[in-house]
Amino acid sequence: AQGAQRELVLGAVGDLQFDVVSARLVDEYGVQVAVERLPYVVGRSLVGEPAAIAAMVWPYAGALRVRDREGRLIALFHSLRDADRCAERNPDVTLRALASGDGTA
Repeated sequence: AQGAQRELVLGAVGDLQFDVVSARLVDEYGVQVAVERLPYVVGRSLVGEPAAIAAMVWPYAGALRVRDREGRLIALFHSLRDADRCAERNPDVTLRALASGDGTA
């Protein structure tokens, strides 16, 4: 949509990675940075038929659904328990753990 703005979500392991990215954006590109911590601690790549993914049963607390830079659907959960329960309740969809360095983490 024209005029629509995308919100970028950066996943990192540890606060230091957020600090480094923020400092580099300011120093190298001269842009203002606002870091907002999201309450999600577990990410899973969703693999399955589009209809099965569309019909997924989500945890009560919900999950944030985003796409990574390769266009793959990623679900962010509040806890490992939420991710595991979601996987159990949706046997037609594979929830793959995100691997460090594969472009999804």
